[in-house]
Amino acid sequence: MDKILNLFTQPLACTEDYYRAMRLALFTAMRNGTLAEFESEIGKNLPKCEIAVANSETLAVQIAQDYEITAPDLPENSIAVITVEGGIYPYISYRIEQLVKTANANPNINGILFFVNTPGGYVHRVDITSEVIAMSEKPTAVYATGMCCSAGMFMFCGAGRIFAASELDRFGSIGTMTTFSDDRKFWEENGFVDTDIYATLSTKKNYNSREAEKGNFEPIRDSLDIFNQAFHQAISTRRGITIDPESDVFNGADFLAVQAMQLGLIDEISDFDTALNWVVMEGMKWKADSMTTGNS
Repeated sequence: MDKILNLFTQPLACTEDYYRAMRLALFTAMRNGTLAEFESEIGKNLPKCEIAVANSETLAVQIAQDYEITAPDLPENSIAVITVEGGIYPYISYRIEQLVKTANANPNINGILFFVNTPGGYVHRVDITSEVIAMSEKPTAVYATGMCCSAGMFMFCGAGRIFAASELDRFGSIGTMTTFSDDRKFWEENGFVDTDIYATLSTKKNYNSREAEKGNFEPIRDSLDIFNQAFHQAISTRRGITIDPESDVFNGADFLAVQAMQLGLIDEISDFDTALNWVVMEGMKWKADSMTTGNS
């Protein structure tokens, strides 16, 4: 139930079409009495990790099905391929952090490639995951197919290189929003009249929602602005884009891949093998540099 409640109570960084589709799916589940199934489906999109290994003779790189990221017997110069599909929730962010840290801790893994298709999701913990990726000791890259928007951009903007699969892929939507639902009339029509009673000194408890009920949304907007500022700063610092309040990049617009590349949100449009090979080569450089540093 917590995952469902979060749809209405947490600041969001996601595309509008995804948010509205989720609300429609939730409403349908409520009408059909299938809330348990709905929540179960939400929990199925956990990030998964596969291992790509290079054939020592042909130098071809391919996914190997027989290895786990924690395996001590991984072939040398392996690459962790982490798949992130669907909406981003705090528990997903945490899972990605753990995979990145595990990959960095395994001496046989040289780099990380994120295989991404996400409209974004919840703001909470995305900043932490973004920092973990940006500070990865080993090379990282993103191969986005479909979209990498909003919280997805926040999370992955610190990767060493961002690849798009197609000119039709979407990027951006750099902005923050939430929805205030005033359900008092609904409950009154169904025979419930709620009266909230607060302790004498609890004048600021639930202040934002109490003000919103009066039609004053500024306290909520002030909170969103704080999240948004951190979002903008991450994009600016890690993608090298100057914050411009007049720019569509920082006004929440999304862009197809070609324009996203022109704006500096991504680096190139290419196939999966190109992205994987980039990580392989960067990983070999990292390993050589590490050995040189270790011997000096």
